[in-house]
Amino acid sequence: MRSLHHFWKRWFSIVSILNPIAQAYRFPIDRTHKETPT
Repeated sequence: MRSLHHFWKRWFSIVSILNPIAQAYRFPIDRTHKETPT
């Protein structure tokens, strides 16, 4: 049980680090999709 908690803490830290990077990569793509004329 304690090892699982340690795993979740580590996973959460990894997600918190990767999330801004993923958003930074996703944001320009969303902007280009929105700027395309309909």
